[in-house]
Amino acid sequence: MNKIELTVASRGLFLLHYIGSLILAGLLTIIVFKLTGDINKLAFLIIYVGIWFVISRFTKEIPKGKVELEMTQDGFKINWQKQFLLHDKNDILIRWEEIKDYMFQSEQYFDLLRIRTKNNRKYNISMLGENSDFPIFYQKLEEEIKAKSENETVDIKRAKNMYESNYGLISAIFMGAVILAGIIAFLLIEPKGSPNYGILITSLAGGIFFIIQVINYRKKNKR
Repeated sequence: MNKIELTVASRGLFLLHYIGSLILAGLLTIIVFKLTGDINKLAFLIIYVGIWFVISRFTKEIPKGKVELEMTQDGFKINWQKQFLLHDKNDILIRWEEIKDYMFQSEQYFDLLRIRTKNNRKYNISMLGENSDFPIFYQKLEEEIKAKSENETVDIKRAKNMYESNYGLISAIFMGAVILAGIIAFLLIEPKGSPNYGILITSLAGGIFFIIQVINYRKKNKR
């Protein structure tokens, strides 16, 4: 597989969409309650979630785009099939001899493929979890680079991703300590007020995901 079309995302637009939908839903819910004059926490929450769901569903395509990646004899091509909102990115051919290294990193919301050239220009492709054929394409990319490197036509390295770095290991240890301390505190100390369980669960899930990724990558590199 030398060519693939991917669903990609603008991280800036993704964050704007996520935060903006929450804020807009809150404002609309407040307006509803001002018009009705009724203040009820449960009703407020139900209406808020409902409005947020509708807004999020109908605006979910805003951060998304489509890109076609292709490996050719000359290099690695990036062709835009659908641009992000308010973006105008150029198609580009990155020649094999221009590439310094490449890196793949699986994240909580995205999968990141980064190509870096010898003049330190970076091409970041943030993919959403809808690209089931990408692992096959990525394996082919690694085989192509390895073959060219063995023939001494190029000198391309696989860079360490965040989970393989010392920073990733230190961060995982720190997150693990914080999660453990948080669980102990939650079990032993009665919280003051009403804690935001949504934020707590999201933070916990993100921390656990990061720790698992660090463990998996380090196990893989020891093989």
